[in-house]
Amino acid sequence: MKILKQKPEPTGTISIRVPTSLKTELDALRTQCNDAGFDLGASLTDALVKMVKQIHTEIAHFKKHVQSPVTTNGIVKLN
Repeated sequence: MKILKQKPEPTGTISIRVPTSLKTELDALRTQCNDAGFDLGASLTDALVKMVKQIHTEIAHFKKHVQSPVTTNGIVKLN
């Protein structure tokens, strides 16, 4: 049984612009989650972590398979 617990990673705040309808829906969800004892912020953070990993994967795939190789002078390199 572990007695010692690790400190959670420090957190920061980000601000993003979303459509007003989405903000209204998120505000309502936050209230519903709080009333039910759930943490919407933690759920959204988990979703963002997964999304960031997926974006990294897609960018790596794009760079490897899709993006045209370009030399430093801007000329496309043909194989």
